[in-house]
Amino acid sequence: MAALIFNTATWTGSALTTTIGTNWATVASATPVVDVNAARQKLWDGSGIWPNALIVNRKVYNDLRNTTEIIDHSKSQGFMDVRQGNISEAQLATVFDLEQIIVAGSPKNTADEGLAITIAPIWSNSYAMLCKVARTSDHREPCISRVFHWGEDGSAIGGTIESYRDETVRSDIIRVRHDVDEKVMYTQAGHLLVID
Repeated sequence: MAALIFNTATWTGSALTTTIGTNWATVASATPVVDVNAARQKLWDGSGIWPNALIVNRKVYNDLRNTTEIIDHSKSQGFMDVRQGNISEAQLATVFDLEQIIVAGSPKNTADEGLAITIAPIWSNSYAMLCKVARTSDHREPCISRVFHWGEDGSAIGGTIESYRDETVRSDIIRVRHDVDEKVMYTQAGHLLVID
C-alpha cells in the first residue's frame, strides 16, 4: 500500500499533488493546517468528495504535533494538554477536521540478506496523503483504494495457516495462504502532499 499510495506517478498535476512550501519538520514556521485545507479544497473541487483521513508516517506525525500552528489550533479548540509532542492522533484529526489520522509506523530492513541491518520506514517521510477512505465494505463507496481478498483456494482474511512435515528436508513446513491485492479505486479521492 505504501508504494501504491505515496506515488507521484499516480497523483500528478496540481489537482492531485501539492508540493508544500515549508517542510512540516520546520516546526516554528510550517503551516500544515493551511496546507491540508488547501489540499482538501482541491480534492473537493476535482471530485465532489470531502476527505476523511490523513495518512502519514510516524516521523511526519511527530513533526506535525510539534508545529507551532498545530499547537496554537489545539489551544484554540480547548484541548488541555497541548505541550509539544503531547498532541494525540484524535486531537490532530480534530485540528484538521478529519475523522482520523492514519499513522503508518512500521519499519523495514533495506539491507541485503546477510548484511548488517539497515532500518527504514515503509511509508516515506516525504509524503502525506489526504484522502477519502472507505467506511463500508460496499465496493461502490467512493474511496482512494481497497484491498481485495480472494478466498477460492482456502485463503482467509488474516491468513490460513497450515503446517505439515517434510522428511526430505527433515523439517516442519508452515505455510500461510493469504491471497490479497491492493488497488487504487479513485485517484480523485486522494491528494498527495509532497512535504520534503
